[in-house]
Amino acid sequence: MFAEVLAGYVEWNPAALDDEIRRLELVLRDLDARRLAVRAAAEFKQTPALDGHRSTQAYLRATTNQPAGVVLAEVRRARLCRDFPQVGEALLTGRIGVGQIDELVRITRNPHGPRHRVLHG
Repeated sequence: MFAEVLAGYVEWNPAALDDEIRRLELVLRDLDARRLAVRAAAEFKQTPALDGHRSTQAYLRATTNQPAGVVLAEVRRARLCRDFPQVGEALLTGRIGVGQIDELVRITRNPHGPRHRVLHG
């Protein structure tokens, strides 16, 4: 199936491919923001406890079948967007991507670094 999708795109002209790349990036950022919001809400509502999980990370590992590192990054992103809704809003509207959120997570996890003051005043 992937080969068929790829073959279809190969037929497109460069301008159409550029438009599709931009369109899909906005769709992905919207979806990423929604995924982070639902993860933050699930943690708040203690959804992991439904299956006997003691942490959001363990719950997401089991539910999404993802490795621990991937799930840990998702939980950290969700918490950052929960704590700083303007970051989630920027992702939802396509102004930033997951890469920028990962950088903000890294900065906020180092409370002694000079950049920490950017978000925490």
